[in-house]
Amino acid sequence: FDNALAPDTSLAMTGTQAALSVPAGSSCENWTPGIRAPRIVQYVDDGDFHIEAKFDSLVVDRYQQQGFIIEQDPNTFLRFEIYGDGSRAMALIAAIRNGSGTIYHNAPINLSPPYYLRLRRSGSTWTQSVSGDGVTWQQAGAISSDPLITSSVGVYAGNARNFSSPSHTALVDHFRVIAETIRQPCAGDLDADGVVTGADLALLLGAWGEVDHGADIDDSGTVDSSDLGTLLSNWGGCP
Repeated sequence: FDNALAPDTSLAMTGTQAALSVPAGSSCENWTPGIRAPRIVQYVDDGDFHIEAKFDSLVVDRYQQQGFIIEQDPNTFLRFEIYGDGSRAMALIAAIRNGSGTIYHNAPINLSPPYYLRLRRSGSTWTQSVSGDGVTWQQAGAISSDPLITSSVGVYAGNARNFSSPSHTALVDHFRVIAETIRQPCAGDLDADGVVTGADLALLLGAWGEVDHGADIDDSGTVDSSDLGTLLSNWGGCP
């Protein structure tokens, strides 16, 4: 939980939900001044991923906000959000880079709580989807022009700094990473522990000369000196 720039906000656990709260009259929006909304984040690899959250909280007052934040650094991030415009729920996609903000998508969604929100990253393409039941989904905007070196992802609650700044409590039932980039094992890491060490060397030497064995790193058909050279060249931590 990070509320360093919004110390009057709070996080509480209801027993089934995480409750992120911002008070009325505060300035808790993730926009051009930087990240100002309280958030719960986790680190992810900078690669393709698919995340989902379920928000049980209604957004109706202008502008109550809840959604995903995708961070590169405090001044470079993406917002994928459901917010209230005073009468209905809206889906938003925005990018903030070094003090400059761009809104890519801003359109109403015909849903009432709970709000399920999904985000899929594929390269530099980001696709947002919403659902009222977690089964039937509708796309709620996509962008493909904002590559980002992702360091963390998470959920937040906010309000708009230039309007009435209503209070809001985002009730997060769950947040999960559906899929992350799968790191490919490096050649020579025969025991798949993330490093090439003597344990891998022992496995290779124990299979020396065997045919169609897992220690046949170069798929030549036989465990031999070529495989040994590959293992030794990757000695140490895998990338």
